[in-house]
Amino acid sequence: MESITFEDIRPLFLQHIDDAPVKEFLKRFPDHRVTKPNDGVQFAIFKSLGFDLRFQPPAGPQGGPSKKLRVLCTVFLYRAGEEKHQEFPEPPFGVKFTDSHNVLIQKLGEPFVTSLEMNVTPLAWEKWRVGDLTIHSMYDRSTMTTRTFSVGPELTPYVKPIPSRA
Repeated sequence: MESITFEDIRPLFLQHIDDAPVKEFLKRFPDHRVTKPNDGVQFAIFKSLGFDLRFQPPAGPQGGPSKKLRVLCTVFLYRAGEEKHQEFPEPPFGVKFTDSHNVLIQKLGEPFVTSLEMNVTPLAWEKWRVGDLTIHSMYDRSTMTTRTFSVGPELTPYVKPIPSRA
């Protein structure tokens, strides 16, 4: 089986699901399943390679016929056993599935948003901006290491909510 790196996937961001580069990629890595669209979202699932590709309209999921609008917005990178996937061999930006919250902060800096800001405790996830992409770490609550990284362009800039003065 051919090995994969994040750099193999990166050029596909914002490409339509039927564009030649995506078709060539799917042909190059044939051990996958493409789901039927659901509310404008469609996945290519690569369990044996440890990742999934999420295609959707750049403005977000929407119902109806949207094939021409679906572009690669997010890649999900899994640790071994997560969602029945093999482990993605080398996540980008020097991060590892064994990295703790503190190690990720050393490697990526302070996150721009965390689950704590959304009143989700204990810490469940964090997001960082790295160049033109964001990386989202979803933590295993028992080990506080990453279960899944999701990576993609920031299609809608995040705006921190203004605290209420109740």
